[in-house]
Amino acid sequence: MIYTGTNIRIEIDTEMDLSGATDTVIRYKVGKTFGEWEASIDGTKLYYDTSTDDLSTAGPWQFQGVFTLAGKRFKTEIAKETIQIPIPKPE
Repeated sequence: MIYTGTNIRIEIDTEMDLSGATDTVIRYKVGKTFGEWEASIDGTKLYYDTSTDDLSTAGPWQFQGVFTLAGKRFKTEIAKETIQIPIPKPE
C-alpha cells in the first residue's frame, strides 16, 4: 500500500539500456490532474524519489516513463497504483 504524504521511489523499468538517454521524465495522472517529474536513470530504470507533498491526493494514479534515446522519443506502458489516506490516530 502507498499512502498520501509518504516518501517513496517511483521506478519504471523500460527494459532498455538507458545509457545516453535524455529528457527523462515520469508523467503522472490523478483524477483530472496531469504532471511530470524529472526522472533519474539506473540501468534500464527511470526513477523519481517523491517528497511528502508529491503524493498528496488519494485515489487511482497512473505513471508513465518518457525519454529520448538515439534521437527517438519513447513512452513506457502505463503503471497504475492507488494512493490511500492513512487512518488517523483516534483522539
